[in-house]
Amino acid sequence: MIEDQYADTEPVEAEPVVAVTVIHEQGPTALVQWAEGRDMRRAFVPTAVVHDGHVAQDELDAGIPYGVRWEQFITVTGTPDDVGYELRRRNIWTVRDLETRYREAQVAFLSAFGADIGAMLQAVRKLEA
Repeated sequence: MIEDQYADTEPVEAEPVVAVTVIHEQGPTALVQWAEGRDMRRAFVPTAVVHDGHVAQDELDAGIPYGVRWEQFITVTGTPDDVGYELRRRNIWTVRDLETRYREAQVAFLSAFGADIGAMLQAVRKLEA
């Protein structure tokens, strides 16, 4: 019997697949994007491995990553003291001030961490050199 021939074999588990969005296709290559937790990832994969908006996880792992993983280049030197200084410098002293001048408070944060953004940019530019 044919059924007896396969009685001792283990069932084959299906490869995990991931829903992707095809961003761009050119020839045999596709740039795809997918969610990974709360983050988004992009990679170049062979167009042939994209099936109905899905790609096997191992194919994504083998793909060529697209974009900069910014978190690898961030060094935070701004401090809560820096933020407090920038808030007060912009005349934000109370909760009411913060509520009514929220955008200006965001600028205060950007000012406190502006040097960090510049340092990140310099680090990333070294990749292109």
